[in-house]
Amino acid sequence: MKITGFLTSFLNYLWAWGMFFILFTGCLPISKQGLLSPADDLNFGKIIRDNIAAQPQQFRLLAEVQYPQFYLKLRQIRDQMLTNPNNVLNYAQRFDWDIRLIQNDQMVGAFVTPGGYMYCYTGLLKQLQTEDELAALIALLIVQADQRWVMQSFVEQYGLTLIEQFSRRKVENDNLLQVFTNQLSLQVIIPLRMNPGRQTQLVQLTTNLLVNSSYACSSLKTLLQNPAIAQSNWRNVLALTDEVIQAIDNRVITLGCSTVLSNQNYTQLKNTLP
Repeated sequence: MKITGFLTSFLNYLWAWGMFFILFTGCLPISKQGLLSPADDLNFGKIIRDNIAAQPQQFRLLAEVQYPQFYLKLRQIRDQMLTNPNNVLNYAQRFDWDIRLIQNDQMVGAFVTPGGYMYCYTGLLKQLQTEDELAALIALLIVQADQRWVMQSFVEQYGLTLIEQFSRRKVENDNLLQVFTNQLSLQVIIPLRMNPGRQTQLVQLTTNLLVNSSYACSSLKTLLQNPAIAQSNWRNVLALTDEVIQAIDNRVITLGCSTVLSNQNYTQLKNTLP
């Protein structure tokens, strides 16, 4: 009995310290093998960011000095999402949340790296019809990085050990770096497919970010039902079914938030793009 009592007390002690560690360090048990911290997400994202910047022929990044109006709008929207009093973000102050534009009119899509480095293709931005859709896009990318789904997807595909070593620069492999970069930029890493729970969370959390902003809280539905986007591979990659999109309406009703579109002239804004 004494041994059993001691064992129970010892296990309770370990559990308490484990919970303390997770809550106060932000580490997430991404697999049964160990922990990856938010700092690992950030390091992973920085490695991908630097690799993208080093390949101007493949990734034609638009300079902010040449397109200040569009970059200013992107950052205004991003800051609204990050500082919204209704947001439930975990890493609003911890991740970098940088946004870059890639000139490629053939790519209707956008992606975010672990750690919050966001990239939007001009092929998608030119298909948007309202600034509210742009806000929904930014909110959607923020949620995917903040929930660490992108990092989890890499761990699920490659295993914890390799991703940990890559994030902490313990392994130098240019081929692996390029594979990871291409999987993100070509939207092959799919953090939502085959995971209905993540899809539902994406709808709920993205809609939450839009509440109390300058934009309609139903903007995610507007974005995904945009004719050009509804037929794009990007929506298929997100694996958002019509049933999931219908859940946006349910969330809007639950929140009782405004569905009135903003009055901004998005056509004028996207005409500044090359």
